[in-house]
Amino acid sequence: MTPKIDEIRRLISLYYAGDSSIDDERALTALLQELQDAPEDIAADRDIILALEESRPAMPPALPQKLDAIIAGLDCKHRRHRSIAQAKIAACAAIAILIAGIGWIIKNSEPNPYEVTDPKTAFAETRKALLLVSDGLNSTDALLNEINSTLSDIDFSEYDIDEENDEAILDEEINQPEL
Repeated sequence: MTPKIDEIRRLISLYYAGDSSIDDERALTALLQELQDAPEDIAADRDIILALEESRPAMPPALPQKLDAIIAGLDCKHRRHRSIAQAKIAACAAIAILIAGIGWIIKNSEPNPYEVTDPKTAFAETRKALLLVSDGLNSTDALLNEINSTLSDIDFSEYDIDEENDEAILDEEINQPEL
């Protein structure tokens, strides 16, 4: 009987230290229930442990499934949060690469030889461009005046305009009898 008593003492010390597993606690409970004549040091512990075991509520039958569902939901949330965090990290990395690339392009780009940075030169060049546009518009006005005077010299009285067909028809064609 001493091997059982030694095993019970070992399991009791694990139990009180909080190092016992569920299997150790089940074995301890079974050994204490089988033990008839217990030494004094084990008898008090046996009464306490068996009373605690009897007062422990039974696990509802649906509890394991509910716990599994809760754990799966937490795992899903954890994966979702992890994927969101990974997407944020990837976006930050992409932005950093983009900024570095733009900085490198700006640093290594050659200045435009046609770019005017002096305000006085820019004003003079703008003035030249506007004068060229103005000359072009003035020459167009002169050309339109010439076209208008030429058209006013042409006599359209011998033509009638058929508004439905937008065709010019000679007066002579209108007044001729049909054959």
